[in-house]
Amino acid sequence: MKKITLLAFALLATVSMFAQTKVKEGTAKYKIDYDLDAEGQEMKAMLPSEMTMYFKGDKYAAETTGGMFDQKAVTNMKNQETIMLMDMMGNKVAVKISKDDIEKEKNKGKKPKVEITSDTKDIAGFKCTKAITTLDDGTKMEIWFTKDIMVNNAFKEGYDGIDGMMMEYSVPQKMFTMKMTCTEVKQGNVDDKVFEIPSDYKMMTKEELMKMSGGGH
Repeated sequence: MKKITLLAFALLATVSMFAQTKVKEGTAKYKIDYDLDAEGQEMKAMLPSEMTMYFKGDKYAAETTGGMFDQKAVTNMKNQETIMLMDMMGNKVAVKISKDDIEKEKNKGKKPKVEITSDTKDIAGFKCTKAITTLDDGTKMEIWFTKDIMVNNAFKEGYDGIDGMMMEYSVPQKMFTMKMTCTEVKQGNVDDKVFEIPSDYKMMTKEELMKMSGGGH
């Protein structure tokens, strides 16, 4: 379960005037839904239910809450590096994920085909455009994104060809699919401390974490 949650992750009170100008700094909240069958409903309590994203300049942080443990991903776009922070019942670990690591994960299959459509809708007060991605196994998914928030394709789950911040999208997993939907965007100053790595987190490699979690490649 810990391994699945790690791989799933690496990601704004809204007023109408936000859509008229680019939002460069602020906070976005997402709800997380799952396509679980009756048996899988027991698993839901162990999974995160919300994500909060903080963005400022070349940095952003995505924090998930709910479930077995809290998780936070802090990304620096300048060096294309993400630090995953996980507090598992008091066991605090940090894992560095490089751009190469993300590309390797994405390139395990064929590059998804992305089709940008003319369909639009409002999500959390922002005009969003629908894109359709086709994965290498033929699975099609809808992604709604906006160009009015300056976090370009920021999530690790991002797709090449989508030029904007993903506001509603799905993240396929082995046992289920996570659906992320932005519910609120707040424009405003973000404290730089949000992007700092706490000193009480133990840094380890991705392989060490997988071994500790009982998984691995």
